[in-house]
Amino acid sequence: GLDTVANTTAAITYTVLKHPEVLRRVHEEVDALFASGTIDEEDLLKRIPSLQGAIMETMRLYPIAVAQMRTATKDFVFEGHQIYEGEMIYVGTSVPHFMHEYWPQPEKFDIDRYAKPRAEHMQPGVYSPYGRGPHTCLGKSLAEIQIALSMARLFYKLDLELESPNYVLKTKTAPTPGPAMDFKVRVKGLRH
Repeated sequence: GLDTVANTTAAITYTVLKHPEVLRRVHEEVDALFASGTIDEEDLLKRIPSLQGAIMETMRLYPIAVAQMRTATKDFVFEGHQIYEGEMIYVGTSVPHFMHEYWPQPEKFDIDRYAKPRAEHMQPGVYSPYGRGPHTCLGKSLAEIQIALSMARLFYKLDLELESPNYVLKTKTAPTPGPAMDFKVRVKGLRH
């Protein structure tokens, strides 16, 4: 999970810094979170809805788990295509992340998609950042808290900016999908 979490946190850093209004909202939340004293994992995600929305939206737009591989256990026909027992099947779990049928303006970074009443991610099969079904990532619960707390701490402590405000994130695919190795962030100083 090290590469997946590292790539995800780098992408979140990019998306939040790329959108100044989102950064402002995240700063307000994390300042309140750390000012209140002890942080309880039970209600952490509820206390940082803008940051959580930014995390989820980043995972939609820059997915780590883009597909799941399965072996057909029997012959069957899917959408007119014959699949034979023993064949390897790739299920593109992240394909719906970019479909207009499910997401209004799917190319737009919109952290409010996940809050009620919209909750666009709750449509069956539409949002799968950790895979689907019985083979969903075993580290999902740990990753959700680890990423949220790490990003909250990062945005609370450091005054960050993109190396260039016009920078558009380049990505790589190996060993796991994520920001290209030349992605840079400038640390302007400490916030707290």
